[in-house]
Amino acid sequence: MSFSVLRDFVNCNTLTEINNFLDNSKWWSDFSSDYDTKRKAFSVTYKKNDVPVFLKRFITEKHNLYHFIGIETYNSGAIDSHIDCEYQQILINSNPGCRVSYPETVIHYVNIDPNMEGGELVLNDYIKPIKPCSNMAIILNPGTAHAVKAIKKVHTPRLVLVCERYYILSKFFKNIKSPEFRKG
Repeated sequence: MSFSVLRDFVNCNTLTEINNFLDNSKWWSDFSSDYDTKRKAFSVTYKKNDVPVFLKRFITEKHNLYHFIGIETYNSGAIDSHIDCEYQQILINSNPGCRVSYPETVIHYVNIDPNMEGGELVLNDYIKPIKPCSNMAIILNPGTAHAVKAIKKVHTPRLVLVCERYYILSKFFKNIKSPEFRKG
């Protein structure tokens, strides 16, 4: 398992644009998994050439499809250990027989209450949980399992933009709609 932590992932102007993009989305919907959790989410998929300028920091030479998930958490929001692969499942379900490898994942902590208690990213039992801060990004290699601890106390919601970075073969790539927004 390999990961990297990048502080000051984007410049101040870009961070403001990402905040505005998330704040103004009409696609947000409830993503609360239990009684204690209060959060909402949405997703949008872009082909490489369609990624808006303010999201260009997420682009790499080796990927041609970017699936972004915005998550705003007000309370709790624990997530069990998982491997990010939301768009992989969407593509496989719409193209039986399609094979897509796990994506590289970028977790961009857009806005984090500096006094937040809990909400750490957990990679495994031998790496200390990572406490996020605003404008920090964590890049996870494909297939890296991770979890999120419950937020115990927060004054402002935690705003995160997750990016699954894929390389999709042309036979499937040509049929992908871009951009495509989804609730939840």
